[in-house]
Amino acid sequence: MNLHDATGRRGISPHWDEVLANDLHSPGTVDAVLLDRMVHLTPETERHLYARFTPTTVRYERGSRPFLESIASEVVRLLKETGT
Repeated sequence: MNLHDATGRRGISPHWDEVLANDLHSPGTVDAVLLDRMVHLTPETERHLYARFTPTTVRYERGSRPFLESIASEVVRLLKETGT
């Protein structure tokens, strides 16, 4: 897959263009170069970027980590309660 069309700051999505409209990074700085060369995560690039190195399916078994699950459930409950 040629990722050239999925790199850079502009033209990927109107939302991203809006976010970068007030970009304060000076040209040539590390942050500016990273923004210029980044590959955007889109449905088209996702498989290429992650399938080889990162599993894209979840093999977690519910109940295998009860303490962690109880904390996660409590966080979800509090977020729902506060409307966040």
